[in-house]
Amino acid sequence: VGGDFDVFNGVPVPKLIRLLANGTLDRTFRTGVGPNAPLRDVLQLDSGFLLAIGDFTQYDGKNFNHIARLNVEGALDLTFEIGGGSNGNVHGAIEDDQGRIVLVGDFDSFNGLKHGGIVRVLSDGRLDDSFDAGSGANGSVTAIVEEWDGSLVIVGSFDEFNGVNAPGVVRLDRSGRLDVDFIANLPAITGQAADVELQDDGRILLVGDFSVTTGEDDLAK
Repeated sequence: VGGDFDVFNGVPVPKLIRLLANGTLDRTFRTGVGPNAPLRDVLQLDSGFLLAIGDFTQYDGKNFNHIARLNVEGALDLTFEIGGGSNGNVHGAIEDDQGRIVLVGDFDSFNGLKHGGIVRVLSDGRLDDSFDAGSGANGSVTAIVEEWDGSLVIVGSFDEFNGVNAPGVVRLDRSGRLDVDFIANLPAITGQAADVELQDDGRILLVGDFSVTTGEDDLAK
């Protein structure tokens, strides 16, 4: 469990804890001093490691800009070669079937290179140059979901992606290329989608402060 808290059941904790099956604090999970700012999410990787993302610029007293990998007992994994990381907060992450990690957030640079709100890193943390989303989003990307075919749907407070007008919702293929047909098929969206989920039937569920016009009625989904 991660977030913006320093105490759990009266015990000082470093914004990240693990609970036992009965809900009590697992004191074998040791994260040191933890992050110096709130966590946005914690992702369980297939390798067993944990990926912590958020608003922090340090983890356990060491410089880690918004991304850190931990072992199963909570200790910082210094073999994760994330480098300088992002220049802004990371809001979401997914791991694909090859162990690569796609990160989204409120950043326009990663390891000193231009990346507009989305980037993919390899399982060891190094930047994946085979993922090319062009200039990316011109605003914050707040959430991401992977579809069954490996395509990615992202949402956020942007109105352009790689120079193409988009209502804060876009789909990318596995290589990061923008699906312009997906944008063309979207209804008129007013406002901002803040989160996205994939339903069991493959339909995409958007959540946020927005209205949708299809020409007949305003919808909430």
